[in-house]
Amino acid sequence: MRNKGKVDTSGVFSVFGQLCQKLNREPNRSMRDRERVFKVEFVGEGGIDAGGPYNEVISTICEELQSKFLPLFVPT
Repeated sequence: MRNKGKVDTSGVFSVFGQLCQKLNREPNRSMRDRERVFKVEFVGEGGIDAGGPYNEVISTICEELQSKFLPLFVPT
């Protein structure tokens, strides 16, 4: 959807939106005192999160936040 120039107003298609929805269901205490706040598992891909998938998700979120795909910030 991002490649088609559309905007994810509901947060369903963006990695940022999916992560927000997932973390919103977790108790706040679960995010304390951990090296990583969440674990990453890509659908259809085997493997254990040893840092690579986590880093990829963080990079993707940063790209999404700077794009027009997520209408969260106004470019100045």
